[in-house]
Amino acid sequence: MEDPMEQECGVARPNIDLTLAEAEVNDDLANISYVTRVLAADSANLNDVQKVRVMLHNSATKAVEERVVSRSTFVKLIESTKAWRAFTGKASKKAPPTVGPLLVPSSEAPPHGVEAPRRLRRAEHILSQRTGRILLVLERCIDNLNQHAILRTAECLGVQNVWLVNPPDQRKKNEGLNRNVTMVWEIWATDLCAEAVCLDESAGGLELPQRVAIIAGREGDGVSEEMLKEADRRVYLPMYGFTDSFNLSVAMALLVQRLFYMCPEARRNLTPEEKHQLRIQWYTKLAKGVEKNREEYARYINHPPPPLDDLRDPTKRPGANKGIMKSRKRINQRTTATAASAATASNLDRAAHGAEQTRQD
Repeated sequence: MEDPMEQECGVARPNIDLTLAEAEVNDDLANISYVTRVLAADSANLNDVQKVRVMLHNSATKAVEERVVSRSTFVKLIESTKAWRAFTGKASKKAPPTVGPLLVPSSEAPPHGVEAPRRLRRAEHILSQRTGRILLVLERCIDNLNQHAILRTAECLGVQNVWLVNPPDQRKKNEGLNRNVTMVWEIWATDLCAEAVCLDESAGGLELPQRVAIIAGREGDGVSEEMLKEADRRVYLPMYGFTDSFNLSVAMALLVQRLFYMCPEARRNLTPEEKHQLRIQWYTKLAKGVEKNREEYARYINHPPPPLDDLRDPTKRPGANKGIMKSRKRINQRTTATAASAATASNLDRAAHGAEQTRQD
């Protein structure tokens, strides 16, 4: 029976498992890179926790394994704070920005002779390069780092659609492979079998379907047998070293770039209706909840501004990410403080040594 509080609030309560007291603890962190998820704990308060059941990413096998660890080991793991917040249902310290409801296109046209905001012109350039012809499907990929890297790569390369297929143990009841998908998309699965087609220079005669779904599985065991059976074609990237596989995010980036080399016209294929819907969503977010911006941007939805010729901003230094710059500043401050403390301690030692020499003389 479901908790009525969960139904009302829409937030699942943490799984408190008192039987963990009898579970065997494995605190061996060899080859463990980070924690992906907290499954259960013997208390909802981290300060009172003795044992935690977690999913850990093994860097050697590239797989995720379930394990019971002690609290002292858990707090040392990378991503432990984020995983615990997700487990307890607590929001992060930084609240998401409020953007408000979707903009309603205005019947008024933008004022004549006034240049459109640069951010809207930038959005129009990106929108003009977007493609819905290629779909990326990540099957059973529960590695957050790989997911984020692939999403970032897809966005940079102009791929609009990315789907995540959960592992069988995380799927809802009766959730499986939708057979109707095969009627809309031609499925290309990444695989290293003998029948797979190599996407190298010799694949120039390979034609890209009008709508193709690229399936990628986990680094450990690849695409599932269920998905391979539904695939219309199996493909792989050439490799020339001792290593027998790419990192998943790197492989997806190379594969998508290769597809665009094979078929440059795969870009810029969104329909006017798709562009219109994306324009409403993007303009709403770009307004950042400021009412003045919302009124102004609503006028441009039905009268899009001309796109920028070049996305590069000459006023910004490349790679000057604010978060990275703040982190570097904090590290520099700590390094300076540590160096100053060390210098002070050294001076005190020299002064004490000099005083001792003076007393002996």
